[in-house]
Amino acid sequence: MGTIAERWLLEFETGYCISLRAGVTVLGRGSSCDVVLDDPAISRRQLLLLPRAEGVEVVNVGRQVASVDGQAIDAPTLARAGGRLSIAGAPLGTILVQGSDPSQEASTVLGPRGEASPAGLSLRLERYARGGLLTLSEADEQRSVYLAPLRFSLVHALLVPSPPASPGDFVSVRELCRQIWPDDLHKDDNDFGVLLHRLRQDLQRADLDPKRLVERARGTGMIRAPLASEATIISE
Repeated sequence: MGTIAERWLLEFETGYCISLRAGVTVLGRGSSCDVVLDDPAISRRQLLLLPRAEGVEVVNVGRQVASVDGQAIDAPTLARAGGRLSIAGAPLGTILVQGSDPSQEASTVLGPRGEASPAGLSLRLERYARGGLLTLSEADEQRSVYLAPLRFSLVHALLVPSPPASPGDFVSVRELCRQIWPDDLHKDDNDFGVLLHRLRQDLQRADLDPKRLVERARGTGMIRAPLASEATIISE
C-alpha cells in the first residue's frame, strides 16, 4: 500500500485548522465524529473528507446541501488546494496544502481512526443511509473509500458472506446478486459485471489495489476478497 502524505489541512472560518488524516475525517453533529459541528440542522454524519494525491475528496452523506466552491456535492467531489466548503449555504472552511504558508499550522493533528487491529491488518465497513465507507488499515497506514449503495453491498457481501462461507471464500455470482439485489431476481452476470467494474474504479481512485480485494476465478467466475482471509473484519 503506497503512502499518501498527510499534507492536507482544513482551515475553518474561525481560523482553527486541522490536519486531515490519510484515511477519512468525518464531520457532523454526532459525538463520534472527528469534527463535531454544533448545529441541530446538520446530520449526525454530514461530510466525509478523504485525502487524495491531487486534493481532498468530499462526500456529502447528510441531509443538508453541501458544496465545494459553490457547486453542490451530488457525488464524491475533489476539492483542490484553496477549495472552499459550505454546508447549507454557510461557509465552513478552506482546503489548504500543508507547508504552503508557514503562518498556517494545524491546531489539531488527527490520529488513526478506530482501534488498531491486533493483527495489524483490518478492513472496516461503515454503512450510512446512502452507501458506506470501506477503510483498510495496514501497519501505520489507512486508506478509505466511499462506496455508493450497490457497490458497498457488493463489498459487504464479500467481506461478510452468508454462512457457511467465510471471509475470503469464493462465492458464486448468483449468490452475490441475491444479496445485492434481494428484490430483483432478474439481475444476472451482466449487471454484476458492470457493478464490479465500477467498484474497481472506486478502489483505484482511493489508491487501493483492486486485486487484493476482488478476485474472479477463471472458469467458474466465482468471486472472493483475498485480503479478507487474513484481515480482521469490522462491520458497523
